[in-house]
Amino acid sequence: MVTLEKEFSKIIPIDKVNVEPITYKLSASADACKAIADRLGIEEVESLDAEISLRKNVELKAIYVEGRVQASVVQACILSGQPVPEAVDGTFESYYVANSEILENIETQDPAFLYEDIEVLEEPHVNVGELVTQYLSLFLNPYPKKQGAKAVEPKNKGVSLKTEEEAAEEMRQERNPFKALGDLKKN
Repeated sequence: MVTLEKEFSKIIPIDKVNVEPITYKLSASADACKAIADRLGIEEVESLDAEISLRKNVELKAIYVEGRVQASVVQACILSGQPVPEAVDGTFESYYVANSEILENIETQDPAFLYEDIEVLEEPHVNVGELVTQYLSLFLNPYPKKQGAKAVEPKNKGVSLKTEEEAAEEMRQERNPFKALGDLKKN
């Protein structure tokens, strides 16, 4: 199996996780913040901090992870493209299981878990740094807007756009072999 290098990685071996919670505090370096911003397609991640707690859930045969992600980010305004600073603060819960058989047992025993974030571990560890990055992406404002921003005028102003049906009909006419024969006959 190929393991990809992650921007913000903190590996916790599952054999280190017990019934008593273990808490980790994470802070992304400047290089990691830049790489995360590139990956998420945003202007900048100024800071990224997280507090993660892991513990074994013996009843479910799972590892329970809960955490809090706090970040300062800059995104481009959807209207003007201007930078929009944003403070991100969100919490999450997730479960990890050793194999898909355990996952199926959990879901059949308690249908409430169908809606939980449960992942099957592919390796004997949990990468909580990657988990933090994934949740940061979910916590971002999908439509950042700078206060008072006005929409940029479209470059095709005054150009008439075709409907999907009109474009399809035009393509049919261009591909029509009888039209090509007719054009040859005219010459």
